[in-house]
Amino acid sequence: MGNVEKIILNIFATGLLLLIFLPTTALGRGVDDVLRVKFAEDGRHPFDPLTSGFSIFSFSNAVLGKLVDLQPNLTTKPAILENAFWDYSQKQYVLRLANNLKFHNGRLVTIEDLYFSLVRFFYATGRVDQVAFLRNIKGVRTTSSFGKYKPWAIEGIKRIDGRTLAVKLDSPGPSFLYNLANGWVGLVPKEELQADLVTWKTYPIGVGDYQVVSVNQGRTTICKQADRKSAPGPGCIRFISEPGVQVDLIGFGAAPENEMVKAYGRGPVGFSGLFFNRNHPLASSFALRKAFNLLVNRKLISAASSDFTPIHQVLTSNFYGRLRSTYSQDVGQAKHLLRKSGIDLSKTYRAYWFTGRRELRGTDLAIQQMVQKQLATGGVKLSFSASGHPTFDSTDRETLFRLDDRGTAFPDPLVIFKAFDAPAFLSPFLPKGSEGDLKRMLSSATTSHTMSARIATAEVLSKYFFDKAIVVPLYERRAVYWVNEHRVQSIGDQHEVSLDLSKVVLKRATD
Repeated sequence: MGNVEKIILNIFATGLLLLIFLPTTALGRGVDDVLRVKFAEDGRHPFDPLTSGFSIFSFSNAVLGKLVDLQPNLTTKPAILENAFWDYSQKQYVLRLANNLKFHNGRLVTIEDLYFSLVRFFYATGRVDQVAFLRNIKGVRTTSSFGKYKPWAIEGIKRIDGRTLAVKLDSPGPSFLYNLANGWVGLVPKEELQADLVTWKTYPIGVGDYQVVSVNQGRTTICKQADRKSAPGPGCIRFISEPGVQVDLIGFGAAPENEMVKAYGRGPVGFSGLFFNRNHPLASSFALRKAFNLLVNRKLISAASSDFTPIHQVLTSNFYGRLRSTYSQDVGQAKHLLRKSGIDLSKTYRAYWFTGRRELRGTDLAIQQMVQKQLATGGVKLSFSASGHPTFDSTDRETLFRLDDRGTAFPDPLVIFKAFDAPAFLSPFLPKGSEGDLKRMLSSATTSHTMSARIATAEVLSKYFFDKAIVVPLYERRAVYWVNEHRVQSIGDQHEVSLDLSKVVLKRATD
């Protein structure tokens, strides 16, 4: 960074301090309108690709802006886009920009900006998880042969006019618009990015309600643009990632040590359950997996926290394709199945507890102890230990299962089932002999042109996982936030993966 850039940054930082600590601001709002939030304590900025996904989601939606909004009923509606729909006659998605849309740097948004924002991750270097949501676009898998970015080089995206483009997919994807609703994808101007197409030259630039005005070590501050003063939400937001710094709101983190109260989002962000080690000789026994499902008391386990709700299947309540089927604790039937399974009840079997916890305490410990006690009613003896890796080693034939968490805070349920078919992720939990069945069902699901057909195939997959007792689901977890009740009046109706900061209402000094 040159001297000129450093001077500019110092000017911004000085101006920001005045903005925050003076009674009034250039936006006509007072100090009470500054929201301090924390999504991670890793010292990284919320736009750093290596920080938490939740932090990136929330920041991107505020600054880059959302292309489409996910509604509480799991439908989508245009946000930045003026229109977004499936053209049945042409078998393509049509995305149309709003008229006279401008980036924070003052430049008008063009249709090439929308094109670039959809495909830049396939040309980028470094961590680019976004490709997982967009790789079904026709032709993007061959971008490695294209060299540097070139406009309109992707076969599946065509310009219709100055504000409209069409997207064709390699295979039918009724949930494509859902993937545009999360914070991974937002409008960005290419000229503001460095050559890797991920790192910003100065500050992140987008079209969202909030504009970045200052960045410093471990802390990013953004303020609402002056020309959008009528938009809801705090006038100024400070993203803080430094440990020990007091904030007004914590998103998707552990319980803080200082006094803060819980606030909940609408839907779940994941579920916990028992995941079998396919390399263990007993894991392929349907009788054993079904017995474990009948031994656990989900209602009792879920009572360990107000954040939990019992769950009997791998799809949490935010997904379509769920079943009405449930398990009822039946120790007698479970013992009968265990006798058929071949398990040696004189032995003690090893299990792992939650990934990444060196030791268990509080609710985690209580849940592990309840699982151990409930399985013991069937005669199963367990010894739990720590594990730092979310999958089993391919040579591990001693660990029977792990008690662990899985995230489900995204709109498309097929992501859950596909994970069991992904060699690097959850496939160690899929019983041997089930691979072919799963691949066939996934193939059928991904050729569904309509949402009704996609829902039907998701239900088939749900039934397969339930009938085969692939997993022992225990409870789903609500989205939990921590707020300083003296500063935050409400977090609003939060029903997406990210925290929509424009919905947060702060208390005034007079409240």
